[in-house]
Amino acid sequence: MPYVFFLINEWLFDDRLLQKRAQELKTIVDKLPLGNKSTLQALLVHLRKVAAEDQVNKMSVSNLAIVFGPCLVRSRNESAALKDFRTQSKLVEHLIQQYPQMFP
Repeated sequence: MPYVFFLINEWLFDDRLLQKRAQELKTIVDKLPLGNKSTLQALLVHLRKVAAEDQVNKMSVSNLAIVFGPCLVRSRNESAALKDFRTQSKLVEHLIQQYPQMFP
């Protein structure tokens, strides 16, 4: 399975705006190439199933987001990767939680 990489505008890396930007995030996801979008969708379905069993496997949505955030989200400034780690995780957490709205 290929990695899913997509660039996020700098405005999205502000935690305070993430919930307000849900529609813009959906627009970004909708603009992904079909293969990337399909892979992201399949991955999110799987991650939601894993998170549903968090009482057993200890992989909550936030834990999954920590693991997958750096793999799925890249900022334009690669030198700021460590600084963006928390925001990348928050973004992936949001994608997992908001899956039904992202992929109706």
